[in-house]
Amino acid sequence: MLKISVTRLSFCFRYLLQKAIVMEPSDEEIAMCLPFFPEGQYADVLHAATSMSARAVLISNDRHFEKIRNAGLIEVWTISEAMVRLL
Repeated sequence: MLKISVTRLSFCFRYLLQKAIVMEPSDEEIAMCLPFFPEGQYADVLHAATSMSARAVLISNDRHFEKIRNAGLIEVWTISEAMVRLL
């Protein structure tokens, strides 16, 4: 079993907080993404809207993102595509 000290875990958490940027997509961005996802997939809607807001590439193998990818609303790469493009 992996043991991580509380001190080390606290350091890692603080480091991530310093590097992370909290994004809040607008209501308009959420509304634009909503029609592309099945009912109840609100986390996926927020992920897509956040990517749109940040003008970021969404990297996921989740098939729920295919419709919005095909519509060209956001750029979506599979994990394999990301590895080829980035490594």
